[in-house]
Amino acid sequence: MDPNLQIKSNVGCKDLLLKKLSYAVISTVCTQILLLITVIVFSNWSLLNPTQWPMELFTTLRSFWTWFYLLPYLGLIFIQSLICAKDYVMKKNCSSTRIGDFLSMFTIHKGILLTLNVLGGGFFFWVYLQLIKSNLSEDDQKGSEVDENYFFMVMFGVWIGIWNFFLFYGNKNQIIFPVVQQRKWIIFLSKLTFNLKASLKDVFVPIFLYGIIYLFYGKEVQEYFLMNPDTTSSFNKKTIIYTIFLGALYILNTRLMRFFFEVFLTEHYQFLIHSGSEFSLNNYKDFTLKDGILTDSIPIVQHLACLDLFLLSNSPLKYRRESLYTLSQPGNHPHTWNSLIEAILNLLNEYTKNLNVAIANLLGNERKKLDEEVFNRNEKHFNYGNIRNMTLKCYEDPIEFVTINKRKVEFDENTKNLYGNIREKINVFIGTVKKRSGFEYLFEKLPESSVQYLLFNGQVIIWTVQGLASLIVASLTEDKFGVMQKDLPIILATLVELKTILEKLNRISIKKYDKLDDFSNKMRVNINSAIKRSLYQISNTFSPYINDLALNNDVLHVLNVYNHN
Repeated sequence: MDPNLQIKSNVGCKDLLLKKLSYAVISTVCTQILLLITVIVFSNWSLLNPTQWPMELFTTLRSFWTWFYLLPYLGLIFIQSLICAKDYVMKKNCSSTRIGDFLSMFTIHKGILLTLNVLGGGFFFWVYLQLIKSNLSEDDQKGSEVDENYFFMVMFGVWIGIWNFFLFYGNKNQIIFPVVQQRKWIIFLSKLTFNLKASLKDVFVPIFLYGIIYLFYGKEVQEYFLMNPDTTSSFNKKTIIYTIFLGALYILNTRLMRFFFEVFLTEHYQFLIHSGSEFSLNNYKDFTLKDGILTDSIPIVQHLACLDLFLLSNSPLKYRRESLYTLSQPGNHPHTWNSLIEAILNLLNEYTKNLNVAIANLLGNERKKLDEEVFNRNEKHFNYGNIRNMTLKCYEDPIEFVTINKRKVEFDENTKNLYGNIREKINVFIGTVKKRSGFEYLFEKLPESSVQYLLFNGQVIIWTVQGLASLIVASLTEDKFGVMQKDLPIILATLVELKTILEKLNRISIKKYDKLDDFSNKMRVNINSAIKRSLYQISNTFSPYINDLALNNDVLHVLNVYNHN
């Protein structure tokens, strides 16, 4: 890597992440407290005694036992939020086999998350049932029946914790950036109704499955936990209503936790253009836009940097773009632009190279057979076995000549055919065993996985390409020193090369290897459209000056296709 591209300080990146994640965690804990107070208020609501429920609420909140129940649960939520933050921050690994995808579910991180969800579900039901102080039986009955209702609901909390883990954490967590940046309060109100409906809908399937399991194995579990398991089961309407309500509320809490992470992590952050810049709202240890673009180990920071590049390039305010064109004093060198364009080109070239390798693996078997045929053909025509080594510096050692001219023992034709037949039968037998046993299905490398992994992170390429095109278009009138135009040929060559690789992927996906999932296909179309849109902008803006640029014929041909002037 070029020395100018190295990230000078990682402290600013950590400070930025810590700020965003702390806001998300604090918002999650505060929301839990607010929902709990709301449930307590409505559970004690009485039309006949309108002055009684405020006193009940005040008494409940100042009680020692309230906080005795509440603090462990809030601590558990806090720890769960911290563990979940890793899924949104750290870089995902690319798994190329089916068995690799399956084993990724059994990591230590996933085990901790599963444990926290199980404990969180049980604690959630236990805390709410203790604080609302509601008698679950319609008539005055024995305490063991009430205990059975409580037991039924707390065990359902454990079950829905397991269900919640596989529902929200079984797959890779992906953050979708909003199309338009809005205030967090507006986003919260717009998503609240959707989350309420989705939570109520998602709770019925686990309740149905839990009812079936409890019907067959409920008595055995009761005998182990309850003191008096001989009481006849009698679940009333309140038990069912509370189970549905608290189950939906638990799923809502998880959805709100994910919502806060997405809102705060996708919020636009204005990076420094260069060290010591005065045009930044936040200053984190000289962590510049170039540093953010190069932080591929933390994808969310790289996404924020590319988003900032896209927004500053399309902003009606020119002061941040003008700082890109400034020259150093003394010396009059465009250090700011040079460092930024090197980071951008490094990102695009690395993505192009990895995509080209992934496509080559996608073509895999046929290309490998073709290469083997060509290699064998060359081996037959060119045999260097008996040619004297012209690079030997000393000819005094006869052992070297004997070793070089030594010939292998050749078998007769029948022996060769017998050996070939045996080897072929062994290979056929091994291939049959692999297919019949499922070994090949589990351990076979999936060539499309690398392409899907690259397309999964394609949003940074879309923002970078469109932001770079907008900067180039704006430079025609804003760049007084022409610092951007000197790099225009290499930028256009890089964009055309990426476009060529994507067209190859389009032909493969449409004709023969349409194995990509729906999200990957959409991202492929979006990246392709972004590159075409960018080339169209640049070619039409610089159409009078295209022939003055040092471009090869292939790049000129592509630009003329998009030039409509």
